[in-house]
Amino acid sequence: MSSKLSIILLELFLLCYTADAATYFADGRDCKRNCEWPYEPAICRFNFTVELYYSMSKACYDCPFNMTDCDSQDCVPLNGVGRAILTVNRQFPGPKIEVCEGDSIEVAVTNHLSNAEGTSIHWHGVHVRNRQYMDGVSMLTQCPIPSYASFLYSLEVHPVGTHWWHGHSGMHRSDGIFGALIVRQAPSRDANYLLYDYDLSEHIMLVHDWLDQITVVKFSAHHHDDGSNKPESVLINGKGKRQEQTNDQGQTKFTPRETFRVKKGFRYRFRSISNAITNCPLKISIDNHTMLIISSDGAPTEPVKVDAFVIYGGERFDFVLNANQTIDNYWVRVKGLADCNSVQELAILQYEGAVYENPHLSETTDREGTILNPFNTPATDENIAIVELNAIEDIEEPEDQALLQQEPDHKFYIAMDFNKVNNYHFHHPEYYPIEEIDRSHHLYSKQRNLTRKLERAIKKDTVIVPDGGYTIIRFHATNPGWWLFHCHLEFHVEIGMALVIHVGNDSDLPKIPENFPRCGSWPQSTSPTTKPTDNTPSTSPIASEINMMFILFCVFFAVIHA
Repeated sequence: MSSKLSIILLELFLLCYTADAATYFADGRDCKRNCEWPYEPAICRFNFTVELYYSMSKACYDCPFNMTDCDSQDCVPLNGVGRAILTVNRQFPGPKIEVCEGDSIEVAVTNHLSNAEGTSIHWHGVHVRNRQYMDGVSMLTQCPIPSYASFLYSLEVHPVGTHWWHGHSGMHRSDGIFGALIVRQAPSRDANYLLYDYDLSEHIMLVHDWLDQITVVKFSAHHHDDGSNKPESVLINGKGKRQEQTNDQGQTKFTPRETFRVKKGFRYRFRSISNAITNCPLKISIDNHTMLIISSDGAPTEPVKVDAFVIYGGERFDFVLNANQTIDNYWVRVKGLADCNSVQELAILQYEGAVYENPHLSETTDREGTILNPFNTPATDENIAIVELNAIEDIEEPEDQALLQQEPDHKFYIAMDFNKVNNYHFHHPEYYPIEEIDRSHHLYSKQRNLTRKLERAIKKDTVIVPDGGYTIIRFHATNPGWWLFHCHLEFHVEIGMALVIHVGNDSDLPKIPENFPRCGSWPQSTSPTTKPTDNTPSTSPIASEINMMFILFCVFFAVIHA
């Protein structure tokens, strides 16, 4: 028997053994457990029902005058503003997925959205290997899930770290289809494990900008009229203080803010995730405390102590908070920058033993000091650029030597700007050309180069490109498939700031699952003279989807203004 055949048989044996040995959890919440090494794989089942819902609905009863009602079944108070939202299982943010290294997830998504909208779920940060059809990008790796239909996602969640899931059809994630996806590992596998005592679910922090109306309304007003593209507020774990409520007795009260609880003398790992949808960098700080950054986008970094950090849409930062201050309450500040510079939100860090009340410091104080990932600011001793972080070699994935070679195999230059062009979707060159429409949304600044480094460069899946600057991204193309590379500002990707990276050939892909949904135009050709016949050659689902994406990019890529 050849050595190559022996290796193949061994791999097949290990695959079968792993599948047989995996524990099946019908309720995926039971997969949240102490992680072991060697890992004990599990298959974790989750059921997601996506639907159109409403904040401050009748399910909230007497919230916020009776705070217990704010936590009642199906109550989504948000910041007190009643508006249409999209939810998964009537939760906001959606259900947390917390699993261990080596686990796989099955997520049955049932679409109960109104207006016959299709939907899909993307697993941001997960390397979808050998499950390319499960990436969840509508019209690229799958058709949108039709109204009142379901789709079963099945994939191994790799690599470990802080990730998240979100809707990837239209602007669904902007209105509430998103949640945390945490992949933990055994302590012996965690490079920074000795730096903290607790890694708790309640210290997951999802932050994002928020609109007072459903996103498509604001998008339409912005692109077809003179509507604003600025958010009205910020939410922390779906909570905030914006619209005061009045009851029948004339009493007034605000909805509750988020609270993070700690005990003096212990160190806590916080996992922050940004679901920002507009040009909304968020500056996070905690009064009287510093933060020890230990990870970004799921990848471990050398620890860096900071007073604040800036997080952009799609990014994640893990930090350690040392609860070493006087027993009291402290503000957790999430301050908007750029297009969000007029909004902020606060949460409360409450020490065990402290009487629950608002902290004493002003709500409007802006934390100064050492800041990681600053917004459009050159690197200094106090402004640490993201490229200055150093990676810690991952035990699971040793440094890929191909990434360290001086010259890559291929180079691609992708340039963009918000130029004045008459995109026919938003401006008509004869009747209302852009030159005659008053706009002041063009942003230009002096170019600031980023430091280029090959050794110990951090692994990122989301990065901000500085205004007037550039970012160099290097990756080893080892995962065949069709992958969407796009801006994570929702208004930008919706008008075409995206492209497809094609790795390998169709022959490199796994077999298309049996009866996998197909989508595309009918008839296949856009020519009105073409008629389908029984012997019309069949087009693969992938080809149909890519053709559709190409058409969409041609239609929308003429961007107009920020």
